[in-house]
Amino acid sequence: MNKHILISIFTMVSAIIVITCYFFYKHYIVKTPNQPTIKTIKVQYEPPKKINARYEPQSVYHFYLEPKHGYINNWLVKNDTKVHKDQPLFEYYNPTVEKTIALKQQLLATLTQDPENDINKDQIVTLQNDIATLQLTLRTKINAPFDGVLTINNATPSTPQTHFATLYQPKYHISAKVPETYMATLKLGSTLKIRSPLTNQISNEKITHITTIPTNYDTADKQAQYELRLTTSTKPLLGQHCELELPTTTIVIPQSALLNNKYVFIKKSNKFIKRVIKFNKSGNNNRITVKSGLSPGDIIVENAKSLNNLN
Repeated sequence: MNKHILISIFTMVSAIIVITCYFFYKHYIVKTPNQPTIKTIKVQYEPPKKINARYEPQSVYHFYLEPKHGYINNWLVKNDTKVHKDQPLFEYYNPTVEKTIALKQQLLATLTQDPENDINKDQIVTLQNDIATLQLTLRTKINAPFDGVLTINNATPSTPQTHFATLYQPKYHISAKVPETYMATLKLGSTLKIRSPLTNQISNEKITHITTIPTNYDTADKQAQYELRLTTSTKPLLGQHCELELPTTTIVIPQSALLNNKYVFIKKSNKFIKRVIKFNKSGNNNRITVKSGLSPGDIIVENAKSLNNLN
């Protein structure tokens, strides 16, 4: 009898426990809404802009054929040799001047057959002066404008204004054209990262020159381009290209981090507080560009509406 009573009591207690757990589940767990996950992100500047740059000589001079001097009659230096400033490089010879001199010499020879004639005397003096002047332009030597290396592309050019030789200094710098939107972050003496696509090596180079007038000043381009020059600590090939990293101070955050088109939630000492920001809409509808109110390193809530619903 006692055994049946114990079994009955145990069964009743078990039933009460099950029923209690069921009602607790229905009323407290099922009816309690799921707490949304609060996602946070760290504010940082946009990745640096990468543009193409090139290794160029510090000074370069191109020689073009000038027909007024005649044709190139003689090279005074060899190809790919070092030359000094004012050193003669090559010599023009002018056949037109040669013919003019020959005609004047013939006329002079005729007049000198009767040197007693006063008229002839004046003409003789004039012709002698003309011939002396023409002799100076019969041959024209072209000198180096600065120390450097001379490269001869065509030793016997014949077409007017043909580029036939180049003088350059073997010391190089890095040259790049930079859009105006990045100029505010660039100053003389600033250091930028340079990456060689051939070796993938990265070097830090200093800005040595920034043009004050855009390189595309006379064009209808909507954005100005400025030439930038930097030091080079490597020994590249002349004309070799590289990648230049331009730092940016632009902060872009998700549109979902914005509350009431005015606020963001920023995390401070494990608490979330509202902060007013100023922003511009970017080309991407899901992101906005912050003008003020946030700094790199700030922690903000990515899903601001979810946090606002909890408050």
